[in-house]
Amino acid sequence: MSDMDIQNVQETSDFEETETVEAPHLPDILTVEELAEYLRVDRKTIYEMVARRELPGCVRVGRTIRISTKAVMTWFEGGERRRPARPVRRVS
Repeated sequence: MSDMDIQNVQETSDFEETETVEAPHLPDILTVEELAEYLRVDRKTIYEMVARRELPGCVRVGRTIRISTKAVMTWFEGGERRRPARPVRRVS
C-alpha cells in the first residue's frame, strides 16, 4: 500500500476513539447501603462481611456502620490481603 492509500484508510476508518469511563466519585466515608450499591452486592452481604471482620475501615457510629472508602479501595485492589486485626470500633 502506498502512503496515500494508508492515509485514505485512516480517514475512512469506521473505528472511533472510545472515551475513558471514570469511576464515579465516592465520598470519603460510605454507608453500608452505598458500599453495597457500589460493589453490586446485597446490604446483607456487607453486614456479614463486617461481622466476620472481612471488610477493613469499618467504624460503628451509634447504631450505624461507616466505612472508609480509602481502606475499602485498597483492600479491593489487593493491597490488603489479610483480615483486619480488630473488630469494628464503636464511636459514641
